[in-house]
Amino acid sequence: MKPSLTIIGNGFVGSYFLKQYSESFSKIITTSKRSKKHPRSTHHYNFDFYNEKVTLPTTDIAILSIPFSRQLTDPFEYEKGMISLKDNLKKYKKVIFLGSTSIYPLANTTINENHEIDNSKRANTLANCEQFLLKICKKTFILRLGGICGYERNSQKKINTPFI
Repeated sequence: MKPSLTIIGNGFVGSYFLKQYSESFSKIITTSKRSKKHPRSTHHYNFDFYNEKVTLPTTDIAILSIPFSRQLTDPFEYEKGMISLKDNLKKYKKVIFLGSTSIYPLANTTINENHEIDNSKRANTLANCEQFLLKICKKTFILRLGGICGYERNSQKKINTPFI
């Protein structure tokens, strides 16, 4: 029997994941702040996790693909948004959190799991979110992605974007 899936934050990464792997799931729930329902999604919810609380249907697996907005004036807003999902997250058998390598300081060396995290507010907030998920979810996987580019998404095309 195929598992069911929820993608919370079905943007760039989630859409390409569904394009490749949607046939592996019996039911697919997607969410986004403002995007339309993905063609391979069974059901879609629009909500802003920074400002709204929502109850999602239960599925076997959840992928948390909510990027940490660089426009946040207070990084703790991201953590509060993650905490607002607590009741939903407890229901999933597996949670996959798409984190970021920006949790680590910039270094011209190989980094591993034992490396200290950066002392920035953003890195500390991401670390807090990871710990929160590891504590409340049945089974949690943390994937720290870095430098996502491709197709129309290219960080070099953005002008006047501050690097934090």
